[in-house]
Amino acid sequence: MAYISTLIWDHTAGESPANMQIPADDAISVPDAQAIIAACNAVSIGTFGRQEIVVKTPVANGSQVRPGSPLAQKENRYRVGYQDLTTLKYGSFTIAAADLTLLPAGSEFLDLTAGVGLAIKSTVDADGRSDVGNAISVYEVRFVVI
Repeated sequence: MAYISTLIWDHTAGESPANMQIPADDAISVPDAQAIIAACNAVSIGTFGRQEIVVKTPVANGSQVRPGSPLAQKENRYRVGYQDLTTLKYGSFTIAAADLTLLPAGSEFLDLTAGVGLAIKSTVDADGRSDVGNAISVYEVRFVVI
C-alpha cells in the first residue's frame, strides 16, 4: 500500500503544516501522483509543500512560503469521501486550507461533474486505493472544519 503525502501550509505563522496522505496504488507513477496533488491543490488556498509517494519516490520539493490569504487556515478542509469498490467500505482524506470560493452558492459540496471537483474525482478514482488496496470511487468532496 502506497500513500501520496504532501504538506499544506496555512496562513498562521509559527504553526506546523497540515499533512495530507492519500492512499494510492503501489504502482502509482510520479505523473499520476502529481495529477492527484494538482487536483487537490486546485481546491486549497494553502501552499503545498514537499510532496512524495510514501515509498520515498520524490514527487516535488514544493514550497515553505506561507500563503498570502488570511483565509488559508488548515482547519478549513475539503473531506474527500470515497467507497472501496470491492468491500463497499467508506474512507476519506482531507485537503487543508480549502478554497471556499470554489463552492457553489449555498452548498458545502464541490460539484463532481465539472471543474476542480471532477479533477479530484477522476484522478483519485483512477489511481487512489482504499486502505486494503482496492480501487475506490469518490462520492463527495465536502467542506468541513477540523
